[in-house]
Amino acid sequence: MTSGPAALTLAVAVAGCGEKQEYAVPEKVCGVPLEEGTVALLLPEGEHLAERGTPLPAHHDYCRLLVDRGRALTVTFSPTRTLHDPMGDRSAYAFTRRAEMRDLPLPGEGALGDDSAVVAARCGGSGPGYLTIDFYADKDVVRDTARRRAALREFALAYTSGARKKAGCAG
Repeated sequence: MTSGPAALTLAVAVAGCGEKQEYAVPEKVCGVPLEEGTVALLLPEGEHLAERGTPLPAHHDYCRLLVDRGRALTVTFSPTRTLHDPMGDRSAYAFTRRAEMRDLPLPGEGALGDDSAVVAARCGGSGPGYLTIDFYADKDVVRDTARRRAALREFALAYTSGARKKAGCAG
């Protein structure tokens, strides 16, 4: 990822540990604009941040953020015609301590685990029927499980909201 007008230079304390992120925290993650604080809590200390993969595609694909060549965050997109239930049996393998995400600020369903989340959002409009997005955060970045789950939930919901807009979803 390049720095410049599209990125903010940041030297921020990570979760109160006194460690530093010496790279630019992106204004966009995998093609979706986000507030810097939404993603910063899920990124480790390091010198270099890179994005690999495909930004929000029209078909199933993934995108990763790497810090100093180590995977920090992975986002997988799946535009679908039908709802993929994040709490269904088909998704159980992806979670440790899976819980339903309640009170979503968008139409859809979600599930949250210790280091992963899945949000299946209704789309429609000029976009697909549904947009299912899987998120994986490296658990070594935020070692406190409750804080990691909270940061992952915040990121997943903000990202899904932005992805819905970018994909042309209704409402």
